Amino acid sequence: MHHRRTLTSLALAGLVALGPAAPALAADQGDADSGNSGGAAESGTQPVSDQQLEQFAVALVNVRQVRLEYTPKLQQAEDKAEQQRLRQQGRQDMLEAIRETGLDVEEYNRLGNRIGSDAELKQRVRRIMQQHSG
Repeated sequence: MHHRRTLTSLALAGLVALGPAAPALAADQGDADSGNSGGAAESGTQPVSDQQLEQFAVALVNVRQVRLEYTPKLQQAEDKAEQQRLRQQGRQDMLEAIRETGLDVEEYNRLGNRIGSDAELKQRVRRIMQQHSG
């Protein structure tokens, strides 16, 4: 339980700094169609469901777990080629962690941007994460 609480605390801390750069891990993956930027602006007025926030919160914790797993591996990498391989594998693991929640990467990024700029949504995600850590 302590490990889970620590991860939740780390994820909550990440919400404070959440902005366009935090969830944008797929921006360089080619998964998100850059031609859909107009859709993201339109979706800013649509309500975000509790289910979407739940999925986002789980994805955020899972992505942070992957980062925690890969950080020491990257630091111990013997050369740039190994670092590159580890970065690619880490990105793939992060993408899978997002998809496992039922979100696609584009939706995860859109929700992250919305939550990062909306105090009420941020608070709702914090409550969801606290419920899961208790």
